[in-house]
Amino acid sequence: MRRFLVVSMVCVMALAIAAPTFALEVKFGGLWRTRLISQHDFVNATAGETRDNTDQFSSVPYMKHANRIDQRLRIYMDFISSENLKVVTRFETNASWGAAGRTNPDRVVTSSGSGNIGADSGALVVKNAYVDFKIPQTPLQAKIGVQGLDLLDGWLVNDDFSAATLTADLKPFNVMLGYIAGYNQDDMTETENIDDLLAVVSYKEGPFSASLMGLWQDAHDNGGSVFPMMMSTPYRVIDTVGGTVKDPLGNTWLVENNQLFNLGLNLRYKIDYLSAYFNFIKNFGSVKLGDRRDQMESFDYTGWMLDGGINYFCGPWSFNLGGFYTTGQKYTNLVNDEGEITFDKGTDLDWFTYAMAGPSKVFSEIVGGGLFDNYIPNGGFWMGYPNPTNIWTVNAGAAWQALPKTKLALAWYYFGTSEKVPSRINPNGTVDFDNYLGNEINLNITQNIVDKLNLDLVGAYMFTGDAYRLKNANSPHDHSDSVYELGARLQWTW
Repeated sequence: MRRFLVVSMVCVMALAIAAPTFALEVKFGGLWRTRLISQHDFVNATAGETRDNTDQFSSVPYMKHANRIDQRLRIYMDFISSENLKVVTRFETNASWGAAGRTNPDRVVTSSGSGNIGADSGALVVKNAYVDFKIPQTPLQAKIGVQGLDLLDGWLVNDDFSAATLTADLKPFNVMLGYIAGYNQDDMTETENIDDLLAVVSYKEGPFSASLMGLWQDAHDNGGSVFPMMMSTPYRVIDTVGGTVKDPLGNTWLVENNQLFNLGLNLRYKIDYLSAYFNFIKNFGSVKLGDRRDQMESFDYTGWMLDGGINYFCGPWSFNLGGFYTTGQKYTNLVNDEGEITFDKGTDLDWFTYAMAGPSKVFSEIVGGGLFDNYIPNGGFWMGYPNPTNIWTVNAGAAWQALPKTKLALAWYYFGTSEKVPSRINPNGTVDFDNYLGNEINLNITQNIVDKLNLDLVGAYMFTGDAYRLKNANSPHDHSDSVYELGARLQWTW
């Protein structure tokens, strides 16, 4: 028995010595936050509040008040074999305090996270799971799996995707090629797929950098991206199975050969006390739309956007000035026998259009999503966060580092629509048009409490114009001419 034990120990030791060494490092990180939000006169279908159902735009709910507390936990884990190989994972769970499943006349609100009594309905979702490796003896690096991509300041893409990217570091140039699976619900029906190809060429030398980017979306017979203001929750009404899409006025269109190409340019200049940027995207491509398969008509994507700004830093002060412009579709004052507004399609889709592998463009607190991911009313005629279209703005702001742990920021935004939109349905059935959305004022206070735990206080008010929301002279609702938001966010990142 003793001899057997000795022999066994010798064999184990021999195997341990002969086996190749393998070291694996695990790197942790994460984010925790909770937010308190109070909004007035917003539109957000996720709230399930009072709707104005007096006209054909009843699919866009009117929400007078919304108050909630929510929280989020993100856990980051990188499994690192060496500088040449790692697997990156990101996990997330969300909860709205007190949220529970309930049914009302308008919609069903399902349980959200673990905020209900018992706290056992939450789900831990996988945001990222990809392998990141370098190819030996080459400048190439590959990322394959569910990953985050942010290109052209969020205007081109900014989200998590099932994707594969290959990057070549050729200093001072950098080249990236990528594929995004935008939609592939049925892998046996190719005509319903949405496939995206990316190409990026970047240059950086000293304070100057530039990038040229292209995104080709082959949506086959899928309606994705045709009407950009309908893309985002809660306004997405795309029937991918039937190859159809609804326009902002509720009409259903058949779709064929949907090909969109976005060409983008980014320029940057940055030194110690000054930074400036410029973004541009032009839509190309075409799609066939029609009421019947034997009467399909080709429409060209012709939209474009411009975005630019400058930031100046001086001691505890910083100042910024900027703005952007996105093209829109022209509407006409023609009303049919049912009292419905029509719009002038022509043979072009003039509104600035995004790929379904979509953007998430954040700017102001009310129209631009801000810290609280707001959706604002658009009636299908214009859109702010997360994919602005038929909207333009100029803005100015200043920030002051009042104390080592206290920062104050004030910003002003003027918003208008690029093309006039319906603003009021009159008793005689005629429609008034306007392009003034309003002026928005944001005040943010950031206070560091301890370590990296920060408290952000937000106050935002918007003096709305006639284009902000379509009003009906026959509606019993007297919509407010002002929108405001108060909120707080407590956040720790590690």
